[in-house]
Amino acid sequence: MLVNISGPGFEQLGLTANVSRGGLLLVTTHMIPDQKDLSIMLAFRDELFELQGEIRWMLMRPQGNYEDTPHRMGVRLLSAPNAFYQFIQDLEAGDHRSAD
Repeated sequence: MLVNISGPGFEQLGLTANVSRGGLLLVTTHMIPDQKDLSIMLAFRDELFELQGEIRWMLMRPQGNYEDTPHRMGVRLLSAPNAFYQFIQDLEAGDHRSAD
């Protein structure tokens, strides 16, 4: 799923590689500035979820010409709307209509 990641002084697009009630695995092509708190807009079909989270870990690609190797980060969710939790519950219950 597509995400917009922002914080003080930056904004960029990324993807989710994993999503749960507690957090997200985000994949980006550019390094996130050294900060913990993020605003995340997660788009799925015609829904847009506004999430707040904090970076728990980062895996940066190695130095050199590795443009096809993305940066990854684990984000713990601090707040999310009830609709997001319902979306996750539907996924966990195997409601594939939510994920198709």
